[in-house]
Amino acid sequence: MALLFHIDESIESNRFHVHLGLLADGPGVAGATTRLETLADQVRQQQALVPYPLEFHGYEMLQRVGAWSWFSYAEIFGFYEEALRALQLFDIEVIIRAADLDAVSRRRGASFDVYEPMFSNLLERLNERCRNRCEHGLVVADEQQQYGPVLQKLLYRWQRTGTGGYRAQVLDRVLDAAHFVDSKLSRMIQLADLAAYVERRRRATPHESHSQAEAAMARFHQMVTAAVPSPQGQYRTLWVG
Repeated sequence: MALLFHIDESIESNRFHVHLGLLADGPGVAGATTRLETLADQVRQQQALVPYPLEFHGYEMLQRVGAWSWFSYAEIFGFYEEALRALQLFDIEVIIRAADLDAVSRRRGASFDVYEPMFSNLLERLNERCRNRCEHGLVVADEQQQYGPVLQKLLYRWQRTGTGGYRAQVLDRVLDAAHFVDSKLSRMIQLADLAAYVERRRRATPHESHSQAEAAMARFHQMVTAAVPSPQGQYRTLWVG
């Protein structure tokens, strides 16, 4: 049985770039999708002015942007937590590859683009996890106008001749091509976005200035971290160049 690996990212210029993937089987994807659809219906029932379809997006929610400006922080924290609860309820695993952009820039140069090696590193860990689980994985990622076509060609090569670097391997557990989709049409990509934003925010701001926000972010981060398979040092990593 093939697993689905939904990828999204969260970037803060010159600080941290987080690539995060959710690994789930078919029933897990179906269950999480239904949960977020139901939650979106509940949000719209509370506020008739919320547009359809409603997208769950970490930055917009926690900055109260767009549709989320109609809600208090307490309400948004509640929605966010209910969405992340899908990770535990449906046995969804989280694999994280983060980059300290300032450290990478100092070692590699200001013009160095982390995107390709970040994607490669994340898929290497997907490959290893699928091998450990005696499964295969199919990659579904948030739409990329700039990198999508290049990454598809690179994955084709990595599946046949291998990746480079210290973790070099043939991605023999990764199926088919990388599929890029509009996040507005995928609840799993949206769930990956929520988790990626929490991971990136926690690295950039280890402690929130307001007690309510700190309590919420601590809970969210614990939920994301708990979904990382063991050993966490393999599946939740920070690249410093």
